[in-house]
Amino acid sequence: MNVFQLGWKNYKSLWTSEKYVCFKGRTSRRDFWATILIHALFCAAASIIDIIIGLITCTEFSFISTLYVIATYLPLLALQSRRLHDVGRSAWWIVAEIIIDVVFVISLVCILITGVFYAFSDYLDYGYIASGLTGQLFLFIVLAIASVAISIVNFIFTLLKGVKGANIYGEDPYLNQNVTIINPVNTSDNVSQPTSTPTSTVDNPLSDENCTSKGQNNDANSNGDNYSI
Repeated sequence: MNVFQLGWKNYKSLWTSEKYVCFKGRTSRRDFWATILIHALFCAAASIIDIIIGLITCTEFSFISTLYVIATYLPLLALQSRRLHDVGRSAWWIVAEIIIDVVFVISLVCILITGVFYAFSDYLDYGYIASGLTGQLFLFIVLAIASVAISIVNFIFTLLKGVKGANIYGEDPYLNQNVTIINPVNTSDNVSQPTSTPTSTVDNPLSDENCTSKGQNNDANSNGDNYSI
């Protein structure tokens, strides 16, 4: 299976009810970036459609791209959370990035509002507005640096190789999908032992393709740790 086939398979699974907001389990580095590749192609296609519609209507049109970004926000957030789980990191890193970004946007809005008052400073207290604007600019710069820094850290996490074997978030997604169980052999003296032992296979319940209730029941066996993000 090449990277496009793998990415398309994983991308389709993002839209299922089991994976759309599944923040439990692990996703391998290969599966994560293959899915992101297909997502990037859809983003490009949505942008091209918006450009074509904009040229036809002679307006700035980005409805398709905006709608697609909104629709894929949660499943991609869940996918990144499972990727961090694979390298043994908590999804709280992503939560921290979101909080910093939200505060950053709020700070930007406050600066714009203060700037409007600054423009009419002839009728207001100039010194008070100037000092307030200076403090807001300082906070804006600090938040900008923090936002960039934590974004880089989370990006590096997605590039790391996953933890070998099971961790507190689930089994290694690179493990074989099937495990072999050997049936006990009849050791009776009157019955000859078979030359080959029958085997049966069962699916690995914690593979990345499963975020169903079966996988979640196995997650519960790890002292409840898998229910944290």
